[in-house]
Amino acid sequence: MYRLFVLTFAIFFFSAVSAQQNSLVWKVSGNGLKKDSYLFGTIHLACQEDFKMNEKAKATLSKVDQLVFELDITKEENLNAMREYLKPDRAYFQDFDPAKRKVMDSILTEQNFPPMYLDALSQAGIMSLLTLFSFACDDPTAVKGMETELLAQDEAKGKNIAELETVDFQFKLLNSIMGAEEIYQYVLTLDKQKEIAKTMINAYFSEDLDALGALFNDPSYMEEDKMVDLLEKRNNAWMEKIPTMMEQQASLFAVGAGHLVGEKGIINLLKKKGYQVTPVFN
Repeated sequence: MYRLFVLTFAIFFFSAVSAQQNSLVWKVSGNGLKKDSYLFGTIHLACQEDFKMNEKAKATLSKVDQLVFELDITKEENLNAMREYLKPDRAYFQDFDPAKRKVMDSILTEQNFPPMYLDALSQAGIMSLLTLFSFACDDPTAVKGMETELLAQDEAKGKNIAELETVDFQFKLLNSIMGAEEIYQYVLTLDKQKEIAKTMINAYFSEDLDALGALFNDPSYMEEDKMVDLLEKRNNAWMEKIPTMMEQQASLFAVGAGHLVGEKGIINLLKKKGYQVTPVFN
């Protein structure tokens, strides 16, 4: 299950889809909508040298009135709440096996990752750092996020910004699925995580959903109940909000790409409600 952490902070999971649907941008129309809305599968973090803006997603900005994210990263109260959740929480390492901690510290030292970070952040913060470390960026301080870059586009200026979740919900969810043992297992496979991250980044920016599906649609890496919490339950909750948002304003929903696909993904759920959901290729 330990490969899930690369996805948790970078792409929030993928499922396999067919080759003719290799697009990260989808148009939502019909079912009484006065204007089309769009879905865009994002990657939350990428190295500056790997990053490139999705031009199809950029083009949709001039067609919509609203940008909808998992979280509104323009809200100061959200940023303040995130800072609070990243503060150190030593309780989760309190009863951890000292021998395992020693092994973990040794591996991190060999990898030039200061073990002191384990005591300087919450578990969600540590996994975020470790995931970023696995990306092996030329300059780790120069990472980019698709949501931030979307907001920086001229076409995004003046758009209403909305969100599907809260900071409290997301961090409590992340903290509930990772503890000292999960962090330990991740560190043991750190070299493998770097290989996975490289493959994932290449596939994402090539919009190769088949490759992403083959990489991540492996039930051996994540327990079923965690998959339900991370994807199915959240998608169902979002479907209580998305139709109303689309009725009120033409929207671009920019969410982790893994939420879009699969039988229980947003694309299929919207189709079941009677919407036409079609891939955008140019």
